[in-house]
Amino acid sequence: MSKETVNNSKEDKGQTNIKKTGAWYSPVLMALPIMCLFVVGPLEIYSSNSEDFLFSLKDFFPQLVGIGLLIWLVASVILLFLPRKVRSICNMLLFYIGLMFYVQNNFLNVKLSENDGAPMRWDQLKAVTTRNTIIWAIAFVIVIVGFILLKDKFQKIAAGLSACICLILFASVVTMLITAIQIDREKGGQAYTLNGADQFKVSKNDNVIFFVVDSYGSAQLDYGLENDPDLLNPLHDFTYYDNTDSHYYGTQPSMTNMLTCIGPMDDYDSFETSQEYLNKAWTNSNTVDLYKKIHENGYKLNLYSGGGQAVYGREANLYGKVDNMVPTTRTIQEKLVMIRVEKMSIYKFMPYAVKPRFEVPNYLFGFVCTYDVPAEESGNTLFMSAMQEKSLDFVDEDTDGGLIIVQHIDGTHLPTQLGADGTYVDESDLVTTQQGLIYIINDYLQRMKDLGVYDDATIIITADHARWAAFTQDMNDPGDDPQPILFIKKAGETHDKYQVNHTPIYNDDIMPTILDTIGLEKDQYSKYGLSIFDIDGSNGEALKERERTFYMKVSDSSLPKVPGSSVNGWYGYTYTGDREDLLEKISQGPDVVLKYK
Repeated sequence: MSKETVNNSKEDKGQTNIKKTGAWYSPVLMALPIMCLFVVGPLEIYSSNSEDFLFSLKDFFPQLVGIGLLIWLVASVILLFLPRKVRSICNMLLFYIGLMFYVQNNFLNVKLSENDGAPMRWDQLKAVTTRNTIIWAIAFVIVIVGFILLKDKFQKIAAGLSACICLILFASVVTMLITAIQIDREKGGQAYTLNGADQFKVSKNDNVIFFVVDSYGSAQLDYGLENDPDLLNPLHDFTYYDNTDSHYYGTQPSMTNMLTCIGPMDDYDSFETSQEYLNKAWTNSNTVDLYKKIHENGYKLNLYSGGGQAVYGREANLYGKVDNMVPTTRTIQEKLVMIRVEKMSIYKFMPYAVKPRFEVPNYLFGFVCTYDVPAEESGNTLFMSAMQEKSLDFVDEDTDGGLIIVQHIDGTHLPTQLGADGTYVDESDLVTTQQGLIYIINDYLQRMKDLGVYDDATIIITADHARWAAFTQDMNDPGDDPQPILFIKKAGETHDKYQVNHTPIYNDDIMPTILDTIGLEKDQYSKYGLSIFDIDGSNGEALKERERTFYMKVSDSSLPKVPGSSVNGWYGYTYTGDREDLLEKISQGPDVVLKYK
């Protein structure tokens, strides 16, 4: 026999051995879990949130795909050299893991985020976790039984099924890639951000201070006063409007609605996504005219608020209106983006029993970018520590009129980690959190007094929305809380104790009130809404029958799902009266049900 014949015989024997031992199954079975974790998961996360993310696909996706390919290659080679029986068991486990990743992501993920943006309340998902664990366990038993009964055929069937799933996923990957690349093209251009350099500076002339204390509702305040009757002593010069409606539940769209006087229901059919609404609201001719009036009257408006694109839409749309929105150079921390996106991807595919280990709070994505200007501080304790460090001072370049300063802080937004003295604690109750918030606000007011600008300032304290227990499912809340707080101190207003006014107010009224405050005539601001100062003289009698509509974000199985959102609907409740009337209306069911966009 020739040498060539012997070599060919060995080669044929090697190929036959590979086929017989099923070594080629391993790379196929390894492909499915790798594809899920490093390709499909990251792409789904980005496609669902791309309009909110400030980074692009190129900042993380090629790197993750490369890491996935490397793991696939190394693991496949290692499996190739394992003993046949050991490799067969590994192949069985790979099939089980890949299959369950696919099933979990497509059929078993009943809830991945809270509707209010707070961290997941895992204690409320114990039943879901138990059922989910049982399903994974039953699937494992079935796979083992199949492995034992089918023997060598099992790997062939498993590899074929895994290959089919990979092909299905590949088709969706192509679609998501095309969409993501198109969105990235639209993201190009000059970067903008809110400049925090003057966050703790006021005008020597006139000041309108507008505190937005996130999630702080009137029912929470009632609960706080029951437990601490002196809670509001620092706000003795203010009038408390205890019948205020936020119009919309949620920081988005409430903040944009307050600052532009344009809500999503004003022209519901004109947009298809929340980002489209935000962009339309900030570029609307009425909004342009509103901020033009502010500037023509000699005032600047500075906004200090987190949330970025998710809350306000494209930052470029605020440029020229909000005075501290400035062009900037944005640097993306690619490694950080990569780690957080991959962790979120693992979170999607894992069973509920281990999901808490991989949860990534939304706010962490706000820290993956750095800018060449100081950042604003909207966290309760971060705001407090920055104020103590910088104190309060006058702006370097003042205006003829003065400043409108919007300070948006976390408030009672979950998780509550605020001590009574404004410092960080691991966990805080609702009363202590309120004490801490009033402490922070009072500290700011005292610093205004030290500068001699408190008396002549108009100061507004409200919330973009309340914290409705039926919505958040937080049993530590005192009860359903649909209405936000609202306190106003007019320039020159003083009292020994805060006053209470029952006038039915909308948060929509706040911007017209500010325009009224800075000297615009009624015919100049009336197209934006009502000034509170025009309607509160009779303590509510003039607008006793004012009809208002409160729109609640909901998850409704009868409505189509919204990609990337745990919310898919709006429930509208139209009512006259006060908070109790609204709660009664809510108990009767919504007047209108709309798809969330």
